[in-house]
Amino acid sequence: MEIVDPETGERKNEEESGEIVITNLDARGTVFLRFRSGDIATGGMTTKPCPNCGRTVPRILGDIDRLDRIFELNLGQEKREFNFNDMRRLLLGMKDLSQWYVEINREGESDRLKLVACSGIKENEPDLDKKIHKYLEQENFDIPLHIDISSYEDITQRQGMERGVTECRIFDKRNK
Repeated sequence: MEIVDPETGERKNEEESGEIVITNLDARGTVFLRFRSGDIATGGMTTKPCPNCGRTVPRILGDIDRLDRIFELNLGQEKREFNFNDMRRLLLGMKDLSQWYVEINREGESDRLKLVACSGIKENEPDLDKKIHKYLEQENFDIPLHIDISSYEDITQRQGMERGVTECRIFDKRNK
């Protein structure tokens, strides 16, 4: 197992963020397999002794992000990286939020994020958009976001719940 730069494939130093790559070198015969996972180890990898058990086997540090959930956004005069993995962690931690998904849309030359959400509790829905904005501001989420409130049924239908292996929570609707 190693951590590499996702663009160049060059090996990263210990505790540097990069893509997780697994290479099978311990096989009989001529089988050689190198698997690029598409996962980013945000804290890299270390062989330093584990603070809990003392073992020195390679350990992945930090969160593991999906590479295909990191997007380049054009926000008018500014281009910014949008890491959906971070937004997902924030929204999964919000107690009033039941289901949601995010759309990336293009308006003219600018990209816009739209969050479609529901609380699952009718009494919470009138203020849900305000609660989400306040929560994300407190968490220093600083990308402009439009929020639409929808029904649980509509959101789960759009996510592909009950039809796919996992639900889809981000839709890139820009014409590329």
